[in-house]
Order: sequence, then structure tokens, then C-alpha cells
Amino acid sequence: MHIVFCLDESYSMQGGPWKELVSAFNAFWDITAASSGGQVFASVVQFGSDARPTIKMKPIQGAAPALSPSWSGTAFHPPTVMARDLINQHGPSSGYTAVVVFMSDGSASDAAPAAQVLGGLAKQHPGQFESHTVGFGDGAPTTLERMAFANGELDKTKYRAAAVGNLAEAFTAVAKSIAPGRL
Repeated sequence: MHIVFCLDESYSMQGGPWKELVSAFNAFWDITAASSGGQVFASVVQFGSDARPTIKMKPIQGAAPALSPSWSGTAFHPPTVMARDLINQHGPSSGYTAVVVFMSDGSASDAAPAAQVLGGLAKQHPGQFESHTVGFGDGAPTTLERMAFANGELDKTKYRAAAVGNLAEAFTAVAKSIAPGRL
């Protein structure tokens, strides 16, 4: 399995929200490491106005890698394109089930094209691709619901809203739902 995290590093994530995201990412990593037997790999795409890969195909084992932010605005399309590229390199065509975990605390004007990218992956790889979205905090956009896919189609049950203080709970729920063999 190849999990691609798309993690918001926009200005609104500075301070407490970023610390909470790091804790949630670490909790996800720990749960997955304990249950995966080294068969799950992670890539991380951090995004603001643009996107950048900060981790590529790292086995989920041991301690979680550190995340360092680069603050900017918010755009959803660049990270979904980068996630698609990573999945094209290490996804169903090369024997990996692919999962995107997309988290943001804000909205973006390019949410519709981002949803199209994820929807295209879902249609291309039914049963071998899912996208889970997590809206964080009071400004979390409901447009993230339209970016959640499973079994080749839109699946709003793969969207979770997380209030400040329970982002780790949302990430843990996603981790448990995508344990190997449950996709």
C-alpha cells in the first residue's frame, strides 16, 4: 500500500494547528507501523499556494519523519496533481494499492479541479484507490466532501470533520479504516 498525505501548510496552520497536525500525523504513523509489518509506504505532499513532496515512498515503520512547514496561501489542485504523479509512479500499475489522505483547514478556489483529479484516479483504479479527506477546524470547507472517493466513485463517508483538539482522532480513524486488507 502507498499512502500519499496531502497536508496543508498554509498561513492559517501556523502555531497550534501545525502542532496538532504533526501530532495527528505521528499518531497515524504509529498505528500504521504497528499493524502493517513494513508493507505500507508513505509519501507526503505539503501544500500552500503550491505543493512540494517532502517524503517519497518511505516505509511506515519506526518513528514518524519530521514535517517542516513552508507557510503560504491555499490551493488544492497542485497537491492533488502531485499525489496523482506519485501514484502513477508507485500505485496500482506497480502493485500498490493507493490511498490519499488530504487535510486542510481552509477553502480553495480550485477545489473542483482537485476533486476531478482524485475522481479520475478513483475511476482509473476502482478497488485499488481511495481518497480520505479531513476538514480541520471552524474554517474547514465542505468542498472536501467532494474530494473523497472509494470503489471508483464519490464516497462522502471518507470525509471527516475534525474540530481543533481532535485532529489526531480523525487521523486515527482513517488509519484504522485503511489498514492493509480493508480497502
